Amino acid sequence: MSAKKARSQPVSMDLQEYESTAALVRAIEKDNPNATVSHLPGLVRIECDEELVIHRQTVEDVSGGEWLTQDFQLALVSYAGNFSVWDNDQIVVRWEHSERRAGRGSRSKSKTEKSKNESRTKSGKMSDELTRRVEALENRLEISEPHRMDIFDLSGKVAVVTGANMGLGRAMAVGLSQAGATVVATDIEDVDDTAAEIRASGGEVLENRADVREEKDVKQMVAETVAAYGKIDILVNNAAVFGTVPVEEMTQDYWDNMMAVNMRGTFLCSRIAGEHMIKARSGKIINMSSITGLVGYVDSAAYNASKAGVILYTKTLAVEWGRFDINVNAICPAYFVTTLTSDHIEVTDSELIERVRTSIPLGGARDPKEIVGTAVYLASSASDYVTGHALVIDGGWTAGLT
Repeated sequence: MSAKKARSQPVSMDLQEYESTAALVRAIEKDNPNATVSHLPGLVRIECDEELVIHRQTVEDVSGGEWLTQDFQLALVSYAGNFSVWDNDQIVVRWEHSERRAGRGSRSKSKTEKSKNESRTKSGKMSDELTRRVEALENRLEISEPHRMDIFDLSGKVAVVTGANMGLGRAMAVGLSQAGATVVATDIEDVDDTAAEIRASGGEVLENRADVREEKDVKQMVAETVAAYGKIDILVNNAAVFGTVPVEEMTQDYWDNMMAVNMRGTFLCSRIAGEHMIKARSGKIINMSSITGLVGYVDSAAYNASKAGVILYTKTLAVEWGRFDINVNAICPAYFVTTLTSDHIEVTDSELIERVRTSIPLGGARDPKEIVGTAVYLASSASDYVTGHALVIDGGWTAGLT
């Protein structure tokens, strides 16, 4: 290392998050007090000057005696080509600013290989064995530079969507498929149209028929999904019923059915599918609530109560299952143009129609496809640090309520 250094400029290195990355980052912070560490979805970004030093003793201190475990190696080679020294006592990572203006310069793979090989040859301190190990890991990960991650990509994920026959459920099932997920579309009615739309765009879908009020149906639905794909990564609890009846006219059967579909169905699906997520220590659960779970809405006491229950259930489940790395969130939509809402608006007076049109800052009721982005976000790694949240999608309606 040169005793006299040129004026340094900040550069950065991105480490993919593996089990041991946290310990590695602690070692980097301890050995490099001027380095800045920031966490991104799935990544840890290290910003520093021209040189980063990681000492063996520091890594062993923070990791319980481990040095260059496979997780450490995987984390480091996720930003391959920067090792100037890698021996039994330390790792030194150096950059040249002409090539890495902001730490993420674009170089071709051949240039990366050339720089990497020159760096190793020049140092003369990296053993043949370690060289082979790094190259094997690089080939395994198929790393290119700069390393990028599509945090909204659902390729390889299996998503179960209940109430997928129409409306928001159908839109989300199709949208998750378009984001790369294999979809299990389930409903109390046939899901032929939803499945046809998914297949038409090249997606894979498993059709299922289940009544979410019935435990045996939900168990069968989960069993068929696991038998077909071996796992459940994403669960969208969308199945619901809606209606308006004044409390003084409401029957017990009406109340009980509303709670059975909207609350019990959400509970049964999350509990039974959650058994597999807990074993995998991974999962995304999206519960569909409503803005009426947040504010009162006339003549809808049963529906409002059920959707408010979904929100608190979501928060509680997020607290309970966070230790299993399961994210549980809710979506609270306002009016979208679906069969349910259209039927409701048609049987009400013109005053409600006008109120819907004028009360939403971004305009009246929207197409169900506009909820797809929210569902993909909550199903993807982009939301890995989001849980227990009720995300309102209402065009600003509730923002203006006083």
